[in-house]
Amino acid sequence: MKVPTVDKFLFYFPLEIGGYVIGGICLLISIAMITFPSIYITNILIVYNSFNESDQDALRNIIIMMLIYYGLTVSYFILLLAAGVLVILGTFFQKHKFLILHQILTVVQVISFFLMLFRFPFIALIPVLLFTVLGIYFFISIQSLYTSLKSKIQQLNISNGHQNGH
Repeated sequence: MKVPTVDKFLFYFPLEIGGYVIGGICLLISIAMITFPSIYITNILIVYNSFNESDQDALRNIIIMMLIYYGLTVSYFILLLAAGVLVILGTFFQKHKFLILHQILTVVQVISFFLMLFRFPFIALIPVLLFTVLGIYFFISIQSLYTSLKSKIQQLNISNGHQNGH
């Protein structure tokens, strides 16, 4: 199955602008989603340590599950931060392979948002659906940029081959 493509980002801008915008959005979201859970985890541990030992025993499993959840969340957003940097660098230096990590993480995000559609009450469906559609559009835009950059590199290699007498 072939992935749909777009010729322009938001129907007007060159795909490279889309690469910078999407990479920048990834950076902003990642920084926020790394910072806030980290502060939250720190506060949980401070509160946990303020309890006496018997209360700590009762809360230990809950704290461990929360730390695992927030640890995985922060790990994902560290990867997304790296993907955002790679999208910006890949766009700037015209390196299509730099866009692959973003595409993998976007697929994970879209699948997780799709699964959330069945978990949340009706009122929460609107933002989840919005982020699912936005993720799909970002995937299509970056895939279009990937294809464009890859074809430019192939054309450059072909023209260099002809100039060198091959």
